[in-house]
This record gives sequence, structure tokens and C-alpha cells, in this order.
Amino acid sequence: MALRNRSKKPNESSLSASIPSTTEINRFSFLQEGELGVERAEKYEGADEPWSYRSLRLPLCLLLVAARGNLEIRSSDNAELLACGSAAFVEQGRSVAISVQPAADYEVYLFHLTTESVPQTQASGRMGAEGFGCLCWSSREHEEIVSLCERVCERFRDETRLGRLGSRAALQELVYKVLRSEGKPREEDTTISAVAATKRYIDEHYAQRLTIDRLCRIARLNAKYYMELFKKLYGVSPIAYLNERRMAAARVLLLVPGASVREVSRRVGFGDEYYFSRRFKQHAGMAPSVFSRARKLRVASYNYPVTGQLLALGIELCAAAFSPEWRRLAERYEAIALRLSDDSHHREQLWETNRGLLQNAEPDLIIGTDYIHSWESDRLRQIADTHILDWCETDWRRQLQDIASLVGCRTVAGRWLSEYGRKAAVVRERVRRSVRDDTVLALLVMETDYLVYGSRNLADVLYGDLGLRSPLPFKGVASILPERLAEFDADRIIVTVGDYEAAESMWERLQSAECWQRLKAVRTGRVYRVPLAPWFEYSATAHSCILNEISCLLADECPSQLPIIIHGNP
Repeated sequence: MALRNRSKKPNESSLSASIPSTTEINRFSFLQEGELGVERAEKYEGADEPWSYRSLRLPLCLLLVAARGNLEIRSSDNAELLACGSAAFVEQGRSVAISVQPAADYEVYLFHLTTESVPQTQASGRMGAEGFGCLCWSSREHEEIVSLCERVCERFRDETRLGRLGSRAALQELVYKVLRSEGKPREEDTTISAVAATKRYIDEHYAQRLTIDRLCRIARLNAKYYMELFKKLYGVSPIAYLNERRMAAARVLLLVPGASVREVSRRVGFGDEYYFSRRFKQHAGMAPSVFSRARKLRVASYNYPVTGQLLALGIELCAAAFSPEWRRLAERYEAIALRLSDDSHHREQLWETNRGLLQNAEPDLIIGTDYIHSWESDRLRQIADTHILDWCETDWRRQLQDIASLVGCRTVAGRWLSEYGRKAAVVRERVRRSVRDDTVLALLVMETDYLVYGSRNLADVLYGDLGLRSPLPFKGVASILPERLAEFDADRIIVTVGDYEAAESMWERLQSAECWQRLKAVRTGRVYRVPLAPWFEYSATAHSCILNEISCLLADECPSQLPIIIHGNP
């Protein structure tokens, strides 16, 4: 997924009208459906330190303002760069991950918005795949807009009715200023972003016929200036970088059992296999046919779910993201000597450690998910060929098959899925005898959200593989207020708490709430707390482990090996 840049000053060739068009304003029509209010106003600032914000499903519309520094804003279907002097509206119900670009000072404002006429739990999604509602403004307006942001926060902290009224008024003025803003961002910023976009285009389309002329058209720059700037930014020419990416991909494909030199040359963008062979020998010091016989494919997993998929395929990993919670469940995790850290909150801090481990592991192929930041995937490609899975929009079975294609294990994947289906059928009958028609709710407690699952993760096993009844009137994942749990009032609740202190605090508050204590599952002692892994890890190995444990958990047929805590009065 290519990142689109929302910087302050685009070049003249792509300059749009200074005032948003009627079509552009209509994209923000949800702001006009009722009087705007502020549910939460937050300011974050720092220097040369990581900061991030993530929500799997926004309970409210979010207004993000980049007052200082550059941000990356990402969802399952879009990713954009937000430069200083820009804002983004993210509609209610969308997933979002926001992070500061590495090694930069930053000042960020987050405003969680309400409108009187739109229910807070409604997820409209009207922007869809069009992207985030991003706007920028001129430097002469920047100080005034930042001042308005500060005023919203200051008045929000005054909890009197007058203070909240002032906060709402300042917010409405801020939204008006942003929507009416004029933007003539710097040509230099956009030129660099345009060259960066071509580099990512090469990463994603290296197997196609790419020419300098085509790349220049994408960047909207003349050839001489484009080639000079690319080499200045990345140390090599565009064509040299293209060939590096092709050679890295070829090294992986040649080590897949049964791969032919002709097929590999075609798949990495070379029409002539003999020319490919000469170039590969210059790159690797040996002919492709010799290389494919000389060694075994070395694979590294950069994210927890990928590790679970690769282990199901029987792949030996030279390095892998590892969750300590797996240690008591899967002996094969103990065989992973180099264990990477996969923490969404501290990615920049952990990068140097992970990079050192990966360099020591010398992988041919690194596999990660699209939940990582674009700067991470760029740096991973400097170490080895890197494949980023579409984790957000693809189900775990398809992901398993995609990975199997990468590492030459498609037959193994087919056998594994068939065996899993037979195993699920046996467990389904066993669980139904004890659960009968009870509804079962999957609840995940995070640092800022209570998430209920109608599909994905544990829900795919409960409602798909085992055919249990969901109390939810929808599929997907939703962030809800504790009071709404009574609307579903499940007979049984399986709950997992995120591995952060703030998540434990959220869980403690929930347990002490009267609305929680009145729930049917709590009163009958059918609330089951389970570990994050494997219960909410979306992978083949995790789901197989859930099948091993679920009948014991729900039926009390035998003592579980997991640390299950049951809340409520039995």
C-alpha cells in the first residue's frame, strides 16, 4: 500500500484550488449533521521519542492536527503522511494507527468529536477507501490554528458547563478554519515525497516493466532531476535499486523447492532468463542453478501472527517475533533462537534491537503484516527481501495459503487446513453438548477500548468453526461503552486483557461497574478470562490451540492447562 503525502506545499504541477471544492466539503458532511461537541481533547508533544495512537474501531469521529513534526496515519485500506500544518478527519468506526515519523520533534492534537444527531455507536464509513479527510493550510494560518487547538484543550480541562461551552465554540471555529484553509505547501517537501513514492512503487511492482520514463511520470519530475534526487536520497540510481529488489526476490524464489530459473526470471521481471542468469551471477557470485542447490531458504517472521502461520507449515525460522505467553503452550517456540519484539507501542525503541537480531540471522525472506509502519518495511528491505501480508482485510486461511506460496509449501497448507477442518468438527459436537443454545461473547479489553468481536480472531473460531451463537447483531469488531454490554447480555463471556498496565486498569474498572455485575454471564459465573495468546492471535497455530482448550474451558470436562480465571458467583 503506497503512502500518500499530505504536506504543506505541493509542487505547481499538482497544485489544487486553494479553497476545498464542493465535492471535497461533501466528504465531511458528517460534521454538518448536528452540533459538534468534544468528548475528549488531548495534546501530545515530545522530542526525538516515539509516540503512537491506535484504535481497532474508533468509537467517535477523530480530528487529528499535526502542529509540529510529521505523522503517519494508517488504516486497513489507506496510509497517508501528514506533515506539519495538516489535519485529518477519521470517521467513526474505522481502524486507525497514528505514529510520529522517527527522530523528530512533534506536537499533536487529538479531538474525539460528537454530533448531536449521529448516534455515538454508529459507524458510517462514508469516506470508505477514498482515504482520510486530510486538509492542509498555509504557514500564515498555522499559528492561529494551533492557538485554536490549544484553546479547545484548555477550555475542555475546565469541567464547568461554561468551560465545555467555550471548548465546543473553539472547536467549531477550528473546524471552520481548517475546512476554509488555503494550502500552498513547499515544492521541496512534495518533490521528496514524490521520489519516495516511486521507491515504494518499485518495492510493490518490481516484477513489472519499469522504465525511468514511467517513474518520472509518477513523480511528475524531469528525468535528470529525478535521477539525481533519487541517488542523493538513497545512495543508488533508480535502476540500480530496481535490480537490487529483483535480485533479493530472486534469491527467495530460487530456494523454493521445484523452482526453475526460467520461472524465477519471469516472476522478478526479466524476460530473458540468460540475461537474468548473468545479472544474478554478478550479484550472488554463482549461477542461479548453483545457488538453488547450495543452501536452504532462511525465513524470518516480524509479527506474532506470521510466526503462528509459519510454524503451522513446519517452517524452521531463523528469527521470529515471539510472545512469552506461548512458551508453555508450544514447544516449537522454544526452538526459535533469535526472538524479535513485536510491540505496537514502542516500535522505534525496539527497532535497533530487532535490526541487530535480523542482521545476525541473515534471512533470505522477512514476512510481516501491514500493521507495521512504512519506515519499518523500508528498513526491513535493506536487510532482506520483505513481504508484507494484507493482515487487516484477509482471513487467516487465505494468509496461510499466501505464505505457503511464498515458501513453497502449498501442499502442506492444504493438508493442514483439511486436518484442522476435521478437528473442528469433532470439537464442535463436544462443545455443543455442553453449551447448547447459549450465546458466547468474545471481549478484548485494551488500554482505551472495550472491543467486542463478531468476526476475526477468536470470533472466527467460535462462530465460524464451532458454530456457536453470537449475541452481537453485527459482524466485525466494535468499540463499545460498558453500558452497552447489557444490550447483548451474553450467556457466556470469554475475555482477554491487553498486556499493558492501562488495560488491566480498564479491566478492574469494568469489574467494579454496576452494569457489569448485572450481566447474566457474571451472575451465573460464566465469565472466562484467557491469555492474549493464543486466544486472540489470528493464526493457524493459535486457532489449533484454541480447539485443544475450548471444550475444557466451556464445559469444565477436564482441568485446563491455561490460567483460566472465572469471575462471578457460580
